[in-house]
Amino acid sequence: MSVSTDTVFVHKAWHDNSPSIKKITYPMVADPTAQLCQYFGTYIEGAGLSLRGKSLVLSGMNYQKRQSVRRMTNALLLGNLAR
Repeated sequence: MSVSTDTVFVHKAWHDNSPSIKKITYPMVADPTAQLCQYFGTYIEGAGLSLRGKSLVLSGMNYQKRQSVRRMTNALLLGNLAR
């Protein structure tokens, strides 16, 4: 799935007008309140935008382990972005 701070209406317009986006077969999640982006540590508070990121979501992990994986993943991603 993909997540952005855009609304479902923006996603719909994007899907309807972009040949490449029409081909997407996974869900596009609207996060206009930025709750998911903040949770995954990609939200830029002052800009109201989110960085691109990849996160591995594992349903069998407890909360503390998921937080550890999230921090490690974000550190790796941000390290790669800085290069």
